[in-house]
Amino acid sequence: MRPCPRENRGLRSKNTNDGGQINFVLKSRLGFDAFVFWIDFNGQEAAPDVLPQGEAFVGKTYAGHAFRVRSYHDILLGEYVVPDGGATKDVTPCGNVNSVEQKLYSEEQAKEYETLIHDQLRPCVGPSKNWSCIRVLDEDAYNARVKSEFGFIEGENNMEPVGFQMDQSYTRQIPSMPRVSADGGPGFLKMTIPKGLRIKLLKWYEDHKHLMTSHESITGYTNNDLHVMHKLNLDFYPQMRALIAKEMQAVMQWWCKMQLKHTSTYGVRVYHRHSMLINHVDRMETHLASAVIQVAQDVDEDGGWPLEVMMSDRRVGEVYLHPGEMVLYEGAWLRHGRPMRFKGDNFANIFTHFSPIHWRGPKPYPAPPDQVLPHQYHGYMPGRCTTIADMPGKRGACHVTKTQAQAEDVHLHEKHDSELDMHTGHDTTDM
Repeated sequence: MRPCPRENRGLRSKNTNDGGQINFVLKSRLGFDAFVFWIDFNGQEAAPDVLPQGEAFVGKTYAGHAFRVRSYHDILLGEYVVPDGGATKDVTPCGNVNSVEQKLYSEEQAKEYETLIHDQLRPCVGPSKNWSCIRVLDEDAYNARVKSEFGFIEGENNMEPVGFQMDQSYTRQIPSMPRVSADGGPGFLKMTIPKGLRIKLLKWYEDHKHLMTSHESITGYTNNDLHVMHKLNLDFYPQMRALIAKEMQAVMQWWCKMQLKHTSTYGVRVYHRHSMLINHVDRMETHLASAVIQVAQDVDEDGGWPLEVMMSDRRVGEVYLHPGEMVLYEGAWLRHGRPMRFKGDNFANIFTHFSPIHWRGPKPYPAPPDQVLPHQYHGYMPGRCTTIADMPGKRGACHVTKTQAQAEDVHLHEKHDSELDMHTGHDTTDM
C-alpha cells in the first residue's frame, strides 16, 4: 500500500474565477468514511463534507482551488489542486489507515456509551411534559386513545380519510430487512447523547435557532402544508454536521457491532403546534441504523410528544425524549412516526442514518415467496409482521410466507431469550 502523504503547509486555493465554475470529483475507493476539506486562500481548512465509503464528492469549484482529504482519525489521504477543465480523482487508502479506521469504536467510547443507556422500563409518571421514558401500550390501550388527537384531520389530506396515520408505501420491504442491532432488543434503544457532542450541539442550536427558515413540504407524511415546520439547515453548517456524523457513527457501530457507512444527517427540523408525522418505514438502501436526536422542546403540561414505534404482538411503544437525549432505531423494518398531534410551540430534532458498509439492499427484491428470511448481520427480528398495522384487512399489512414463517420459528427463541422484557397491558400511567 502507498505511504500516506505529508501535509503541504503551503497549500492554498488560488483566487481566480477564470473559466467559471467546473466540476471536481473525488471518488472514494476507501473501506470507510472520510472528510473532504476545502483549503481557503489563507491555507486554512474550511468545515468538512463527509465522503461516504464507496461514493463520490462532487464540488462545483474553480481551477486552482485546493482540497484535502482526511480520515475520521485525522490521517491525511490526499491533497488536490483543481486543474483547468476539472478532473475526477480516486481517493485510496495509505499506510496503516485501514487498520485504524476499521476499528468500530474505542474502549473509552464503549465505556461512555454503556453509561448513557437509559432504564428502558422506567415508568412514565407526572405531567407528560416531564416524561423521559418508554410507554408500551397493548391493543386495547392503543384503541382507547382519543382518535381526534392522532393523524390527519378534516382538510389536511384529500387522499386519505380523517385519522389516517399509517403509511403503506414501502411496507412490502419489511420482511426482507435483516436485523442490524446487536443488543438483542426490540429494534430501538433510548439513551443520552454522548457528552462531547451534547454540549456543543445544544449550544450551537441556541446560538443559531433564530436563523431557521421554513421547512420544505413533506406531502403525504406530515401536515406541514397547513401547519408549517421550520428548519435550521445543517447543509449550511458542515462542521456541526460532520461532528454529528463522526460521533454517531461510533455510537451506531457500538450498537450494531459492525462497520457502518454514513448515509445522511439532516435537520434541525422544528415542529410546531398541531404538527404530526404518520407512521412509516425508511429507505431500505440507506436507513438501516438510525437515530432521532432531541435538540429542544417547548411543550404544554400534557404535551409530551413521543416517537411511536409499532412493536410485535400488537403492542405500541411511545418513546419520550428530553433535549440532550436520543433514540436509536432500525427504521427500514420498524414502523415509526409521530402521529400524535403536537401540543406545544416548538420541538426540534436531528436525524442521522447509516447502513452496513457493503449493504446495497436485499437481492433479489422483492424476495421470491419461497425464499427464507434474511439471516445476514444479526439474523432476523421475528414478529415484525404482527403489529397493529398488520391486523387482518389492514391496508399495507406486511406478510411472511409459509416458508418464511418456518424460518421465523427457528429464531423465536432468540427474541424471547434476549428481547427487553418491556411491560405491556392497559395503561394506567398518571397523565
